[in-house]
Amino acid sequence: MGCYPGSVGGSWVMIRLDECRRCPRIAIVFPIYRRAAFGGLFPYIVREFLDPRRVSIDLYFSDHRKNGLWVGYYSGRPLAKNDYILFSLSYELDYYTMVRALIENGIEPYRDRRRGTPIIIVGGPAVTGNPRPLDYIVDVAVVGEAEPFLAGLQEHADAGSGGYKSFIEEISGVPGAYIPELGNRVERAWVRDLDRLHHPIYQYESSSRDLVYGYGLRVEATRGCYRSCSFCMEGHIFVPFRFRRSGTLIDIIEKGTSIAGVDRVVFFSLSLFDSPEIDRVLEWLVSNNYKASIPSVRLETLNDDRLELIAMLGQKTLTIAPETASESIGCLIRKPYSIESVVDVASKSLRIGIQTVKLYYIIGFPGEDDGDVEGIAKTANRIVESYRGRPRRKIVHLSINPLIPKPQTPMQWLGLMSEDEYRRKIRLLRGSLLRGSIEIDFLDYRVAYVTAAIGLGDSEIGRVIVEWATNGDGFLAGFLRAANDLGIDLSYVSSGRELGSELPWSVIRDSRMGYFEGEYRSKFL
Repeated sequence: MGCYPGSVGGSWVMIRLDECRRCPRIAIVFPIYRRAAFGGLFPYIVREFLDPRRVSIDLYFSDHRKNGLWVGYYSGRPLAKNDYILFSLSYELDYYTMVRALIENGIEPYRDRRRGTPIIIVGGPAVTGNPRPLDYIVDVAVVGEAEPFLAGLQEHADAGSGGYKSFIEEISGVPGAYIPELGNRVERAWVRDLDRLHHPIYQYESSSRDLVYGYGLRVEATRGCYRSCSFCMEGHIFVPFRFRRSGTLIDIIEKGTSIAGVDRVVFFSLSLFDSPEIDRVLEWLVSNNYKASIPSVRLETLNDDRLELIAMLGQKTLTIAPETASESIGCLIRKPYSIESVVDVASKSLRIGIQTVKLYYIIGFPGEDDGDVEGIAKTANRIVESYRGRPRRKIVHLSINPLIPKPQTPMQWLGLMSEDEYRRKIRLLRGSLLRGSIEIDFLDYRVAYVTAAIGLGDSEIGRVIVEWATNGDGFLAGFLRAANDLGIDLSYVSSGRELGSELPWSVIRDSRMGYFEGEYRSKFL
């Protein structure tokens, strides 16, 4: 049956998967490729929060199959042979892959027809933002951070042996558990003290160089964000901001890299330099000859010393998200950067050894004009022009998205810009760029449309997803066809939702709704 490393009583042992044949069988499913899933932290977190002496767990990935069926990474157990199936859903389009996985493995996607076996549980940022599109499909949706719920699942998994109702009754009291069948209002679950939360140290895939972000120990330095950017759902659903202290991080890094045999750290953080002790950690890494991968950083948190640290740690790409080239819009969305400040930081980084500057921008903010779009090109062009001699390679990478309004943000009442306007602004931007040294990519409008439709939708969107996944035809065309066949109105995608109307995600208790309304009225009406 195979084996995998597990933590028992604080020590690491190899646990055989067939030692727990009578235990509840739990599948942890990632609707993405293995290299992408192991590029994050969740596979390691979930393995340590579920005791393999009490439950039989295995991991499932979209590219790990046998005879067309999804099978366990360690045991080879078919997906349908589990008592509980937990899906990790980071993005709205993962919902389609999830339903396809159920169908392909002979599992009924509709909850009321499944008769309780297996029990489907979902969680992740997209679910925390708005669980309602999965009302007809899942048994439990986890709203908030995973650890409090995993602890509850560990405690109550045996309740499933007493039947579906017994499990639902037990799990409904666990923090963050939204039960569509009950229609309960739920509070977001979150970890109060990140510094005391156990961090996975045994990361058996860390040395693999084909992972997203490359090889290296995955380390969560901070969680949450206090910046409250108007468009950013993650910044609002993972409040408050918490950080691990330098001593804790250094201890994790020393132990984890020693076990994995690696000399590189991959940091996870929404805003790394908001941690008051991160400089000490990075300086320690440099002095001990480590390399590191630094995530996207806020412009105002950078200075010459920090840029030097990033370069000395072997980082080849500096990632910044100005979001807009308009200072007035930047102030409204809490990204108050001038073109000059972006050019200055980018130019300095290229002079000290950074090879590429990646800039994220959003098109379609309220009040945006063509000059603001051309300002994106102006920024990239000036970075290239500041380079010593005309570069013979791409040194600036622009990543452009349309504004996709997200639930639980001050922009949740807005509609998605039209495809014609998005394409027109893309043409304007392309035509304003210097050729040769600037790489640019755009999010496909069809992806943006379906993302908005699902993310801002109610329970009826779940029926569209099931129909779409069952037919398996086309992307946007298939989604629209399914909605049309079912008579589901998608006008809210373009028109937005009326201020004062009940929002689908109001099942989540959130005391910040008044703040969201105030921000929307004062800035975007």
